[in-house]
Amino acid sequence: MAFLLTLKSMANGASCEAVLDDPDVDAVHIPLPTSLHVRWAVLAAQKKKHVLLEKPVALNTAEFDVITEACENNRVQFMDCTMWMHHPRTA
Repeated sequence: MAFLLTLKSMANGASCEAVLDDPDVDAVHIPLPTSLHVRWAVLAAQKKKHVLLEKPVALNTAEFDVITEACENNRVQFMDCTMWMHHPRTA
């Protein structure tokens, strides 16, 4: 339900920051260009939101380390949108 309310809020002009401040939002999917991943993933982790990022996750290993460290330090899950090669949907 929070997902649908968040989509409606975004459609009505709510900012991304407002979504991250919403206590009903537990996780965020960040489908932005790779150059923006570190900024938004770290901010989401600091707001205690689990993070799902499109691939590639980062522009380099240093940015990847910043993202994963932020998630570890804030005790949130990090996941990328990698599809498994041998998953039944890709067979």
